[in-house]
Amino acid sequence: MSSILVAFDGSPEAEKALKHSISIAESDDVIMVLMVLPEQDDLFFSSQTDEITIEEANELLKAKKKDLVGTGLKIDTKVIRGNIVDEIIKASNDPNCKLIIIGYKGVTKIGRFMLGSVSGEVAKRAKKPVLIVK
Repeated sequence: MSSILVAFDGSPEAEKALKHSISIAESDDVIMVLMVLPEQDDLFFSSQTDEITIEEANELLKAKKKDLVGTGLKIDTKVIRGNIVDEIIKASNDPNCKLIIIGYKGVTKIGRFMLGSVSGEVAKRAKKPVLIVK
């Protein structure tokens, strides 16, 4: 069983990435939706000052998973706190992960993704194929 890792922050670009993962997944694939909440040191990535709690992030992903029930695919979700790029790379090192899908730009209070910085760094460092969705 293979998995597709989707980096998700709730932004429109992350929504597009998730939608694309559903469209290319094979019937036996698992879609792993990963939300990384940045550590305090990573807040310089954004001018946003709002914080989201792990509980709020889990609720968001729970609702997203419920929306995707009709796809027939297995959807797993995970929320962690840490360095965004490091945690995406760490999750992609799972031997079952065949692809990382990430939005080009996220600007919500959730992800703190900055134009190209996270997706570009993931693309540079990943050992798995990376699909950047615009």
